[in-house]
Amino acid sequence: MAAANTLIVMKEALTLCNTNDMFNCSVSAKDHAITVKALASGDSNPEDFNRPGHIFPLKYREGGVLKRAGHTEASVDLAMLAGLNPVAVICEIVDDDGSMARLPRLQEFAKKENLKIIPAMWGPFTTYCYKSYLDGIEHIAVVKGEIGDGQDILLRVHSECLTGDIFGSARCDCGNHLALAMKQIEAAGKEVLVYLRGHEGRGIGLGHKLRAYNLYGSFLNLFFDFIIPDPQNYLAIISRNY
Repeated sequence: MAAANTLIVMKEALTLCNTNDMFNCSVSAKDHAITVKALASGDSNPEDFNRPGHIFPLKYREGGVLKRAGHTEASVDLAMLAGLNPVAVICEIVDDDGSMARLPRLQEFAKKENLKIIPAMWGPFTTYCYKSYLDGIEHIAVVKGEIGDGQDILLRVHSECLTGDIFGSARCDCGNHLALAMKQIEAAGKEVLVYLRGHEGRGIGLGHKLRAYNLYGSFLNLFFDFIIPDPQNYLAIISRNY
């Protein structure tokens, strides 16, 4: 492993290597494939490799994408989900001008080489992050297509709802609203979704919302906010700040 890792993304980079049975410069695709195969083999030992070399090993972080949302963890997680050994190869595909190839060119490449592209449920989109000067909360704008002068743009402003958006809670229809908005944006090809964070439970917070869900489970307490005798126990009906 690198003695001093100064990468912002904090991926665990190991020492470049080649298999030690190569006597040429080891830069051909065939040479790379031999080294990759050896690295993936459970029968290989550290002394089987020369350092430095041309293959860049990365160390998977235990816990996968739940611990670090990186390509390294995602690729190994996919291998394990497929029932294969926890080893993967990742590479960057460059365009003709040397820049990183974007989705349209990757789709062409995948079709030519008969490769699979794992799509997102909706997209592709461009996502922008904004930080509020008032409270430091970060919000995002999900943009589809070229917005241009902003005319005739469908806009959805969606308040964060962990239980509905992520877990599909039947206590609200937030997740359905979000899915419908994303579907309409994808179909239109030129739209924006603003996702406002810090609005959980209409601003009262996740814990208060979950407690409210428990109260809603009882018919007698369905309208609990009207029967609590102590006014100090009330929470603002709408606590969201736009």
